[in-house]
Amino acid sequence: MFTIHFKSIMQIKNDNSKNSHLQKGSKGEKFAAKFLKHKRFTILHKNYKTNLGEIDIIAHHIDTLVFIEVKARSSIDFGNPSEAVDG
Repeated sequence: MFTIHFKSIMQIKNDNSKNSHLQKGSKGEKFAAKFLKHKRFTILHKNYKTNLGEIDIIAHHIDTLVFIEVKARSSIDFGNPSEAVDG
């Protein structure tokens, strides 16, 4: 597993509204997909749902199938995004 931190590239506005975590997640996923496309990944699926959960992005790069969990944070008050992913 590798982690890409976008803190210096993307600032997500801290919003305490009811749906802010969903909006933050959506913005993070869009940014991650754009970044991956720029790095020549082919996006195969977004928000792929299974009976075990959801995969944010499934991509292909050269000869590797990649499953991506996107974590977007407006601060590190509750830890770095990579700490929120089991792995």
